[in-house]
Amino acid sequence: MVIASIVGFASGFINLGRVIVDHCAPPFLGAYFLKCPICSGPNPKVNYATWIPMLMMDFYFVFTIMHKGFFYPIHVVFPTTGRMVDYLEIIIRNSSSESLRLYRGVQILEAQLNDYARIRVMPAFMSGVPFVEVLSLFVIIKLHDQVPLPGFLLFPEGFITAGSALIVYETVAAILNTKSVQTIDIWKQRFSRGKAKRREVKSLRPLMVKFGSNYIDKGTPLITQDFCINQTVSMLLMKR
Repeated sequence: MVIASIVGFASGFINLGRVIVDHCAPPFLGAYFLKCPICSGPNPKVNYATWIPMLMMDFYFVFTIMHKGFFYPIHVVFPTTGRMVDYLEIIIRNSSSESLRLYRGVQILEAQLNDYARIRVMPAFMSGVPFVEVLSLFVIIKLHDQVPLPGFLLFPEGFITAGSALIVYETVAAILNTKSVQTIDIWKQRFSRGKAKRREVKSLRPLMVKFGSNYIDKGTPLITQDFCINQTVSMLLMKR
């Protein structure tokens, strides 16, 4: 939630600075309501009685779009995954046979999360965020002298946000999968004598966050970052 607020405010102020420097920068309101030159030229004269409300509306639009875009991953998927890891740690510390019933409760939560997110939210996150990271890193390395300030600041912001979101979330989701596998292995040894408990443990499956037909495991964070680096290098070689 804090990240969403910071990124929303930062993006709003960066775009606000871009509009102040270039009044006719699309797709902001100045490009449609001001008397802009056909080609690039000096900024047109503005009436501050209308210019200030236009700036406020542009800031509000960007801030709202960022918050709407971050709502599902930041406020639904990320907290639910982190909470499942916390629940799993509590279950691991509980040495009684009641822990099996608690684990099934977490399985129900995992099934609800995957049913909600694996078709649209997670595929969009797993494909769109690496694209933002690759594009931002390419612009930072290759086009830093061609993109004027303050618009250039959007690319370091996008790279930091996308990279940290990928690494942190994929790591948490991988921890969920790894700990659930370790927990089931421990229970197989602990309840190996009772026939009913042994069958109940065998019926359990590891927890996993799915996107499409795949899921996040302990190798996914490294694979994703390796993909982003390789694509950035390929783009740099093509540009050269």
